[in-house]
Amino acid sequence: EIPNLRLLTTLLETEGYRVRPAENGQMAIDSARARPPLLILLDVKMPGIDGFEVCRRLKGDELTRAIPIVFISSLHDTEDRVRGFEVGGVDFISKPFQEREVLARVNTHTHLRSLQLQLEELLSERNAQLEAKIVEQLKTQDFNEIVLASMADSLAVLDAKGVVVTVNQAWLESARADGGTYVAAVGPGASYLDVCRRAAGSSPDAEKALRGIES
Repeated sequence: EIPNLRLLTTLLETEGYRVRPAENGQMAIDSARARPPLLILLDVKMPGIDGFEVCRRLKGDELTRAIPIVFISSLHDTEDRVRGFEVGGVDFISKPFQEREVLARVNTHTHLRSLQLQLEELLSERNAQLEAKIVEQLKTQDFNEIVLASMADSLAVLDAKGVVVTVNQAWLESARADGGTYVAAVGPGASYLDVCRRAAGSSPDAEKALRGIES
């Protein structure tokens, strides 16, 4: 199989590809792990570890599992082709080699792999930006909570819909001093009117004011 290896190497290098030939299965595994390539061309029949086992090991390794593997096999070895797909191969190149077929398949799979890597890099950058934004928001939230806690005046913070977001310690202490009648109304989903309603209790004046707010 060494002549086939040399033939492939010469063909691909002529087209501008950087090729790292490996004369046996273990060398192929070691090379792929040391510096993961865009694409692996893997002969089914190799000295020592055969191509199927090499593929199985590469697909079981986090570092190399995403590398597309194109098997090289005889045109009529249907069983080899089926097994190759089962262990994770993405395509086949037939022997004896047809130059146009080899280049077409290599071009296709290296291009697809390049696009995949670009997408992964883009997603990684977006995730990093999102994480940084979340961290900044948490810092701002922590700062706001510190400011609220340090204020002597009673304060409740509501969102644009009038839902209570948070209250400071002075507000809670004020509520407890009044008997705690509206502490329970504060929290997720509690609106300003909810707070007023709980605070009103049985006071006619408060109930009258509350009806004015609701109308």
